[in-house]
Amino acid sequence: MEFTNLKRNSLSALAFVLLGCAGASTYREPPNFVKDVNCFALWCIEKGLWEEARVHLERAISRDSTSAALYNNLGIIYEHMGRLEDAEAAYKRAVELDPKGKLYRWNYERFRLLKGGVAEPSEERGDSIWVPPEEPGEER
Repeated sequence: MEFTNLKRNSLSALAFVLLGCAGASTYREPPNFVKDVNCFALWCIEKGLWEEARVHLERAISRDSTSAALYNNLGIIYEHMGRLEDAEAAYKRAVELDPKGKLYRWNYERFRLLKGGVAEPSEERGDSIWVPPEEPGEER
């Protein structure tokens, strides 16, 4: 009798653990994760908190390394901070992730021209931060 209860309790515990693991493996980022990160980074930049925006974007990339928008915006921040090699790598990665993204290609080409001394830098560095447009019926 005691063995049967022990066996039943062990099976219940195992089922609980397995259900917990199944729930953990199906976790996904909120649907607007990239948008939310970019909006916060833009807010930081508007307040002059470039370092905070950098840290926030780097953390976001460690969670989602497939977002061209995150890399593009990190490139803008690196460029502003004078971290030109990092900026070039970030812009390049954005283009690799989304080769059809006009803004990403434009930022990368603009940066390469500036780096080569072919063009003059823009006074507005934050004007090419990309934040996905809001979906109809979506509130921010």
